[in-house]
Amino acid sequence: MARNEKQRTTPNLENRKNARSDEFRPISVKDLKAGISHKATMLNSSKDGLYFETDSLLQEGSRIYLGIENSSNALFADEFECRLAEIIWRKKLKRSFYAYGYGIKFMAAAGTKEKKGQNQREGIEERKYPRKASSKSVHYAADRKILKGTSKNISFSGILIKTENKLSVGQTIILSLPSRTKNSLQLKGEVVWAGADGFGVKFLRNETQ
Repeated sequence: MARNEKQRTTPNLENRKNARSDEFRPISVKDLKAGISHKATMLNSSKDGLYFETDSLLQEGSRIYLGIENSSNALFADEFECRLAEIIWRKKLKRSFYAYGYGIKFMAAAGTKEKKGQNQREGIEERKYPRKASSKSVHYAADRKILKGTSKNISFSGILIKTENKLSVGQTIILSLPSRTKNSLQLKGEVVWAGADGFGVKFLRNETQ
């Protein structure tokens, strides 16, 4: 495939440490400064970044949010993987369906301070990542017990769980979530609010994720 071959001979403009693998997927690119979303196609990706092409002219150094359809990293089928990233370089394309190609680097969401809204239950995160409605069985370890609940919504940064079990704000738990790539995905989380019918969890990730 011509576009695939072109990517294999593209210079390593980022001096990247992690090898990239071909992964053709439609993505959404939102320019945070302009507040405008653009349609694009991802051609390859690695642990720390990816390459996409689009007809939109974006500036190097711009911070963007990426919405990746059917990502292999998404927790559930048909969910967008949402990532904060920075545009490292741009090039004008001559042999492509698109006008421009971009190399981007993922930015760690951890360490970004969350702002609390007046409504603690709904606005506690001022969410950077859109949440998707979900109704799946969720197991979690807390107070030396394996407990069960039902997810109500989920995003890249957290999950809302409906359950009769009482937890405390600030409590750390281990969640076992359904995964597209294996039987279950183990994640550590922190309870950021708790009510009579459930609680909200913020996923805890390493700085490098």
